[in-house]
Amino acid sequence: MNFFHIFQVFSQENSIEIFVDAISNLNPEQKSVVNDLGFSNILGLSCPTILLQLVHWLINHFDTATRTIQLPNGFSFTINALCVQRILGIPDGPIPIQKKGTLEAYQWFKNHIPCKGRNPTVIELSSLISSQLSPCDFGRTFLLLALAAFLCPNSRGTCSSRYYPDLLNIATVRCKDWCSFVLDWLISYIEKFQKHRDKIQGNDIVGYLHILLV
Repeated sequence: MNFFHIFQVFSQENSIEIFVDAISNLNPEQKSVVNDLGFSNILGLSCPTILLQLVHWLINHFDTATRTIQLPNGFSFTINALCVQRILGIPDGPIPIQKKGTLEAYQWFKNHIPCKGRNPTVIELSSLISSQLSPCDFGRTFLLLALAAFLCPNSRGTCSSRYYPDLLNIATVRCKDWCSFVLDWLISYIEKFQKHRDKIQGNDIVGYLHILLV
């Protein structure tokens, strides 16, 4: 069953739409690179929207301390990294993501990924996807786009330097625990929304929201 085809959805600044368009135009060689990195399952994404009202309702019944959805009828379900792995099929290797940027990694990406601001935007990354890129350069660019647009988005529609160090050595990407990282990212944004719900616009909920819906 492909969970990516289930939902009608909202997307922040059309980031997911841009990502869906980008993956629909990948050639076989590029798809092979994505497969080698362990992210081929997300190539099945075809629906760029989610039921925003349902997401709000679920967030209102989500306990971030225990990472558990607790519904009024008594049903509860705890979300963990295994849930993410079963939904997304992305790597859940033994090496944890550092979750902290470094000056070395930031400078490397600044020198190799052209952008106008501090970090590349989803639009800029999408425009860089080309058949002329080497497999390593394509792999890094694709992962940056996937993280910024779909897996670990932010309200700015840009990359985060928090995952730059883990993308420097593309050969080790498959050995890292991206499932826990994606889940932690979502939990952090749910916490922010719950804490500042009166100040945050409903459309500013970000993170891999499909986890809640599934």
